[in-house]
Amino acid sequence: MFCQAIILTALFPNNRVLTYNIIIIESGITVMEIISETIHHKYRDHNGNVLLTFFYQSPILKDNTSAVQSINYFLEMQKAEALLQEKSLLADSVEFNKYYRTIPFESQTIIEITYNQNNLISFLKTNFVYAGGAHPNTTRSSYTFSLTTGEQVNLINITKKKPFEIKQAIINIFLEKIKKNPEQFFPEAINTIENTPLSDFHYYINDNGIIIYFNPYEIAPYVAGFVEAKLDLNTY
Repeated sequence: MFCQAIILTALFPNNRVLTYNIIIIESGITVMEIISETIHHKYRDHNGNVLLTFFYQSPILKDNTSAVQSINYFLEMQKAEALLQEKSLLADSVEFNKYYRTIPFESQTIIEITYNQNNLISFLKTNFVYAGGAHPNTTRSSYTFSLTTGEQVNLINITKKKPFEIKQAIINIFLEKIKKNPEQFFPEAINTIENTPLSDFHYYINDNGIIIYFNPYEIAPYVAGFVEAKLDLNTY
């Protein structure tokens, strides 16, 4: 089947960019249209020193169904949260740089679609913040929605096996990682994993399967980064 992707970019004031990714099948009918919204701001002091660099990027789904409109509303709330963080960081940077040499603060939030099949759409949000500390703080959040209802779904809703089987599979995968390199994890890592309710695990879907992850400092130090486990979609 012939398939063509067209990318169009529109520029707006205040460093706002909308990129249109339109996928067209052989008949020329648009089967999926996604707008990628980008906001980029840079703030300087009276000497021209950079106080804060802010970057935000997120998809917007183009469809009139109530389910998609509900998902877009959720994405709008994520943008509003990022813009509030921008204001807070700018105020912190101004205050911080009154007493220290000028250190640029930075905020970068990227929301990407990792899966869009079988009436499910999965988003992964990565938030990078540097606010004058020893190192940046990077965290992930993820959200999977039903394209039929527009409701957010958790692991229990999308897996085929019984909840206790899924939970045990997750524990086993992480336990193997911890046993292999125990020095990379906190002593209480196993207890943290075992005591996490199945519905509270961070997860997203991609073409490789269901990715379960922990953010830095949840079960391991910052240097370990994101600790992940993969469940096969066909099996679980």
